[in-house]
Amino acid sequence: MWDVISIQLALETPTAKYHVLERRIQNYLTSHPTEWQPVFYMGVMELDSRTRRMVLSLWVGHTINWQNSGLRFERRTRFFLHLREILEEEGFTYVLPEQPITIRQQDMGAHVVQPPAFLQPAGGQAPPLHPIGAAFH
Repeated sequence: MWDVISIQLALETPTAKYHVLERRIQNYLTSHPTEWQPVFYMGVMELDSRTRRMVLSLWVGHTINWQNSGLRFERRTRFFLHLREILEEEGFTYVLPEQPITIRQQDMGAHVVQPPAFLQPAGGQAPPLHPIGAAFH
């Protein structure tokens, strides 16, 4: 059985770092033979210049029965935490590119938005509004 894991990295990641990641994952898998098969596949599935990302796909074979969900999640958690450690230690990054935000101010005039009738108290009088940060009584 296989687990498939997708990772997004910066498109600028050097090829040498890719091979370091591959080697470190291989070391982890071979050092945990009761959980993982030593054979795995890691490949670049997508290069996206618009978002400046490279998408990797890891196919790792496991030895624990997939029907035992408790052991499966424990095994996957250990692997993910170790993978995160590798990515941090080797300086892998990915940050979404900045996105421009346009805010348009619209003249609302004298329009006052009232809450719907079912939210108003029985007497028709809405409670006074409190300034933000004021203590409510």
